[in-house]
Amino acid sequence: MHRILSSRLAWGLIFLNFTTIAAIYAQNSRPRSTTPRTGKLPDTHLEIQLLTGNGGANRTAQRWSEYFQKMNVAVRIRRATPRDEPGVTEKNIGNSVRRVIVIAGMDRQGRLILPGRMFSLSQGGRLSEWLDELRTYGAQGSPDGQPAWGLTKKQLDQVLLPLKRPLTIDPLGKDLLAAMVLFAPDQEKGDLPIHVTPEAKEIMAQPRSKELFPQSLAGLSRGTALAILLRHYGLCFTPQRTPTGDLELSVRDITKTKEPWKVGWPWPVDTPRSSIAPNLFKYVTVDLEDRPLADVVEAASSAIEIPILVDHAGMDEWHIDYDKIQVTFPRKRTTWGLAIQRIAFQSRLRRELYIDEAGKPFVWLTPIEFKRKPTVKKK
Repeated sequence: MHRILSSRLAWGLIFLNFTTIAAIYAQNSRPRSTTPRTGKLPDTHLEIQLLTGNGGANRTAQRWSEYFQKMNVAVRIRRATPRDEPGVTEKNIGNSVRRVIVIAGMDRQGRLILPGRMFSLSQGGRLSEWLDELRTYGAQGSPDGQPAWGLTKKQLDQVLLPLKRPLTIDPLGKDLLAAMVLFAPDQEKGDLPIHVTPEAKEIMAQPRSKELFPQSLAGLSRGTALAILLRHYGLCFTPQRTPTGDLELSVRDITKTKEPWKVGWPWPVDTPRSSIAPNLFKYVTVDLEDRPLADVVEAASSAIEIPILVDHAGMDEWHIDYDKIQVTFPRKRTTWGLAIQRIAFQSRLRRELYIDEAGKPFVWLTPIEFKRKPTVKKK
């Protein structure tokens, strides 16, 4: 009981800025509460190595050298060797100093050539912004706009590992704050800290956060369960690399996030579907007449022995009332996979076959997205 209360107060502090007493309590609680950002930025030393050859690049190198010196960036001009490749590397000296080395080629027009980037002397503003990114984030630069959240494979593995763990307590019937307590990070198990953006805090303060979560996520991995839970309330999360190089999960406004963590992952193409979810593809006799979709989903999930989860937030956006949908399926011998697909289509839904981070399969029912945007409900 003490541990649950401690976690609830810690989450309340982060999400809703509770009282000073709650703040003191959270600071002294065990490491199941969300860990705040406390890392100090390392002292970053930038070094530019300009690779020159024959021609115009040599004549422009001195002008580049003067430019970097004005920006207090160490610069070294040298002739390129066959083994040189443009790029950015980083060397850490303890935890307080990092050395970022930029090796830049030069073309005949005197432009700096880097992987995916090119700068001319007339683009000093763009170059200055990029150098500031390197000072802040190191060799990887800012994660914003980069594929895979700007993470390396090693960092993605570090994110994925704790998200594979199963959720041990079901958030069914809990409001958002109570449900989020179930995801409070446990540092002893390698969970990443969770940071909530200001926009997400505003959403969490709205009345909808008091609505009770309507479906069971029992047995799913923590990553998929958290993604589905947050989506229900207009939120999402992404892995985030901080300027100190640490990793965390960032809870965000889903409407302002280009690449949220997915609610599920495609089934592996090299594995037969019948071995992933055998009962989904066994032939059975299905006979339904004007039955509530919610009842059919519950019965089908029990029959195929994998969860069928519903995108309630998407249905609300497209004005689909899940509790009022009635479906019919004429008596036929078929598979539950095909039957669910047809029943979903009747309801303006599509059936997606996903696995969670641990490889557990589930069915996801989400609205069919049309080119036309849904109309806004009149109040």
